[in-house]
Amino acid sequence: MRLRTAAVAFLGAFALAVPLAGPSMADDFDDRPHLGRLDYIVDGERRQIRPADNDTCYELTGTSRREPATAVRNDTKSRATLFTEDGCNGRPERVLEPKDVVYDVAVRSVVFTPVHVDKDDKHDPFGDSHFDGHEGFDSASRPEHAVMGAAQPAVLPEEDGPEPQDGPAPEEQRQEEQRREEQGRQDEQRQQEEQRREEHQRQDEQWQQDEQRQQEEQRREEHERQDEQRQQEQPPAEERQEMPEQQERQEQGPDMAQDMPEEHHEGQPDMFDAVFRSIP
Repeated sequence: MRLRTAAVAFLGAFALAVPLAGPSMADDFDDRPHLGRLDYIVDGERRQIRPADNDTCYELTGTSRREPATAVRNDTKSRATLFTEDGCNGRPERVLEPKDVVYDVAVRSVVFTPVHVDKDDKHDPFGDSHFDGHEGFDSASRPEHAVMGAAQPAVLPEEDGPEPQDGPAPEEQRQEEQRREEQGRQDEQRQQEEQRREEHQRQDEQWQQDEQRQQEEQRREEHERQDEQRQQEQPPAEERQEMPEQQERQEQGPDMAQDMPEEHHEGQPDMFDAVFRSIP
């Protein structure tokens, strides 16, 4: 990790140290007096601006929200405060003393202020106590800015010193862990709610099935009772056959005896029988 960081720093310093082939779009100051030159890299292309005055915000020509400056070298006589947004708005991203260089940034504007010794200025939120008396930047005293001097781009930290942190700050790590824990709790709650909902659904289905079986059993028992009652109320088959005949005889009564011929009563032969017998 240290070798890779040193190699990136060396290549960036070398790219910024090589003279440009021609003036960039931001170099429009002609022969007027200026503070010096601020070199920067945008999408692999080297550019520069030449600020004329201090306490003035300058846009880094050629930068945009999608393509900000990723490396900056301060070759001016003033202190350069870099910002991620246009118009030098928001919190400063980096503060460069003269001859300082910074890598792995994403900036789009800069404001220049005079270098004050043993004084604090409004543009530096860290105070001048972090700077030495030779207008240089003490990178070891400000590791959070990851600024490395251009004269020694490949200088490595001491072996017994703390290794540079490529990951997020401890506070960010703690917040990220809290977010992960909260997300884990929410996922667990959703899972428990889903399990309870499925359990309730299974119970409802089981209750409905039991209710249906109970209703079917009641209907079957009711049918059996009705069939048994009908069987008890209906007479046997022989009695059912005799009942129509008895009923018919009862309806005819004594009229049937009056209609019968006298021979049936007295035992005499029928008149028609005598006539038929006399015919040869």
